[in-house]
Order: sequence, then C-alpha cells, then structure tokens
Amino acid sequence: MFTELDLLRVKEVIRELASIHGVSEETIRVEMEQAINAGYNNPDPAVKGIWDDAPFRGTRPSLEEFILWCALQADS
Repeated sequence: MFTELDLLRVKEVIRELASIHGVSEETIRVEMEQAINAGYNNPDPAVKGIWDDAPFRGTRPSLEEFILWCALQADS
C-alpha cells in the first residue's frame, strides 16, 4: 500500500517528534498506538464506518501506515 521510502520517512518523523519533545521514540510510539487502539476499538458506528472504509479493512495498521493514511485523508 505504501512504499518502503514512505514508511522510512514516517519513522524519521517519529524520531524527530521524540527529539523535539524530549522523550524517547518508544514513548511517542506507545502513546500513538494507544490512540490508534482507542479508535480501532471504538464502538460508535460512525467511527467503525471510518475504519471499514480505510484501506486496512479489519486489520490494525502499523503506526507508520496509519500516519500515512491520515496524511492522505488530510490532503483530500
């Protein structure tokens, strides 16, 4: 779905965010994964509809895939 280069760029962004905020990359990843999980497990039908329309179709995306997908949604 996304190229290896796209995924590497997102990894760099995560690293930069950690540096800017003075936390570990793992802290950024854990907090973002918790947010993704909260959305993925949200019982609201409208939220479920968004996940159903996402290209991941019933599977949890990686953090990098989710960020890229969000970026594409914001760009639309």
